[in-house]
Amino acid sequence: MILSLKRKNTLHRRLVFAFPARRNFKENPYNFLFSEAMEKVGWRVVDPGMLDTFFGRPDIIHVHWPQQVATAAGFAFVRRTLAFVTMLTIQKARGAKLVWTAHNIQSHSGNRRLLEKVVMSYFVWLLDGVIYLTATAEKDARVKFPRIRNVSSCQIPHGLYGDVYPPSASPEKAREQFGIGSNVRVVSFIGDVKPYKGLDQLLDCVAGSLPDYDVLIAGKIPDDTYGRSIRDRIEIIRRSNCNIHVFDQRLSDKELVDAIAASTIVALPYLTESTSGMAMLVAERGCDIITLQSDAFSELNGQLGGEGVVQVKSLTASALLQAIASPENNVGKHARVLNLSSANAWSIIADKVDRFYKSL
Repeated sequence: MILSLKRKNTLHRRLVFAFPARRNFKENPYNFLFSEAMEKVGWRVVDPGMLDTFFGRPDIIHVHWPQQVATAAGFAFVRRTLAFVTMLTIQKARGAKLVWTAHNIQSHSGNRRLLEKVVMSYFVWLLDGVIYLTATAEKDARVKFPRIRNVSSCQIPHGLYGDVYPPSASPEKAREQFGIGSNVRVVSFIGDVKPYKGLDQLLDCVAGSLPDYDVLIAGKIPDDTYGRSIRDRIEIIRRSNCNIHVFDQRLSDKELVDAIAASTIVALPYLTESTSGMAMLVAERGCDIITLQSDAFSELNGQLGGEGVVQVKSLTASALLQAIASPENNVGKHARVLNLSSANAWSIIADKVDRFYKSL
């Protein structure tokens, strides 16, 4: 009977309520891969149901994007914020440890900044541990939330997406799918278009300046003021003798990897980003990246062995031309992908998180 009770207690101590664990798989497989990796080292990681959220007994509450409760559409933010704060209060009182993976220091939307500030202040006050994906994220978090400097933390890199995405087509076949000549060099912007991603900077520098290159914009352009301004600029660029191809819809997994395969270089001129899942996916598929100078992208370049990410002070036509003038051979790209794989394997990440959980 004593042995039975001990086993039950051990299983209980290894339960993680993750927000999210697997339910956002279609939007971002990162959490699914993280949860599966943690299962392999002995933790049970689940998306709790409503009743479990309040009455379950996890040992770890692991939150990835706490700001989302304050930015929910319509009046859903009221319900979600109250439920989130209540859950944290109850579970902390029961002894659960609260962990945050600091993907973003603040939300991208900018909606309800005051509410977000209040929620994040309470959230940080309750924290037991923080996982930073980059040194840049840690630096930014310590500036924005001074109290977080006293919270136990560790740096653990973004894991690889691997074969959770489909295999890439050849560059020639991928370009044909987007109406691009098979032997053309391509500068791409890939993913849903949002103001913080800096597409307008790319459009500013390609107009009439890259006659020997095609430009691919692959991702959903929003139907708002910003989106309309982007569409207007694209039409102006088309009239300036620039070969620009627009695939204006949310990409399927296959379309996403094919857009990367079609690219000579992918432009990620993000304005406010300390981590990027898109950058990781592009890098592990062996494609070059050009971005604005950033400590976070310097870290990624280091994981690639020092090549693959071109950083510039500002995105200009001359910077783009220089970045794509001498593409690396396939042997060099294979080597840097191997470097990335050795640093960002999920087995290594899970072991580090396992030790971190147990230290709290």
